[in-house]
Amino acid sequence: GGNFLAFKGALESFPPALLMCARLLMAGALLVGVALARRPAAPSRAEVARAALAGLLMQVLGQGSIVWGVQELPAGRTAVFASSAPLFLAVFSIFGGRPLPPLGWTGVLLGVAGLALMTFVGGGGPVSPWPIVVILAGSACWALGSLLIHRGRMPEDPLISGVIQTLAAGIVLLPLTVALGEPTEVIAKAPSLTALLCLGYLATIGLALG
Repeated sequence: GGNFLAFKGALESFPPALLMCARLLMAGALLVGVALARRPAAPSRAEVARAALAGLLMQVLGQGSIVWGVQELPAGRTAVFASSAPLFLAVFSIFGGRPLPPLGWTGVLLGVAGLALMTFVGGGGPVSPWPIVVILAGSACWALGSLLIHRGRMPEDPLISGVIQTLAAGIVLLPLTVALGEPTEVIAKAPSLTALLCLGYLATIGLALG
């Protein structure tokens, strides 16, 4: 829940793509020194590519959908829809040849019923369905990235894997923020102290230390 409120606060001054990019690059810079100090075994190119793809799915598409959605929905509702990733994991597992037991199906059905209830009768009044669709699609991307991490060959050191995921996602977002003119926009307006503190929280406690 803290991350969603911090996103709300940071978005008062930072556009979505720039917020994501700054958060990822700051967290990656903090983690890379710690990771290299451990002198881990160098990952192969295939492992680097797989970790980078997982980062794009989970951070750019997964978290990116949340950052966009939290502008359109209350933080509480956003948190509920963003927590649907386990439902997608369960569904993807079925297609991966791992059928769910009856108890698992019960959990999936209850989760879907809860999301439907939140969509149609949740507090805060009626909302457009599009933010919900975008957040759910992002949760599906997060689930795919998580499956990639747990079922594929990743760098041996989990911290190195996390650094690659974080930096790859931030680097991909960097040219997008420049193309959108977001850095110039932020410099012209000067971000508020609240937004800066929220960004610091998201990069450290919310990601690097989370």
